[in-house]
Amino acid sequence: MAGMGSDRPLQGLRVLVVDDDPDQLEILSGLLGHAGARVEVARTAQEAFDSFQADLADVVVSDIAMPQTTGYNLVRRIRASPRGRTVPVVAITAFFEDEHYDKAMAAGFSAWLAKPASDTVVGVIARLTGRR
Repeated sequence: MAGMGSDRPLQGLRVLVVDDDPDQLEILSGLLGHAGARVEVARTAQEAFDSFQADLADVVVSDIAMPQTTGYNLVRRIRASPRGRTVPVVAITAFFEDEHYDKAMAAGFSAWLAKPASDTVVGVIARLTGRR
């Protein structure tokens, strides 16, 4: 990683990762943790929203397709809450057609990444939070 000379560009950031796939949670948690983030995980949109309300995350990274309710509904709920208007929320999804991108942006996501998760997510979060 170029830039500040830091291999921990997300040092001190609280990142909430939301995905119903345990493998994906583990991969993302590892990537973000290695970059210095304090990672919380949630397996459902409701769990994520409860966690978000309890302790405002600096950034939320959410899957789109989840059981019960989708990432679209989650980001809408976050955006509708008083503390959620300015928090970066990154969609990470297996759906990467333009229509899904448009829908994600319309719902309130700040950025959109295709699965599988890669270290791209670290760069996107760093950019959204002014770390680079």
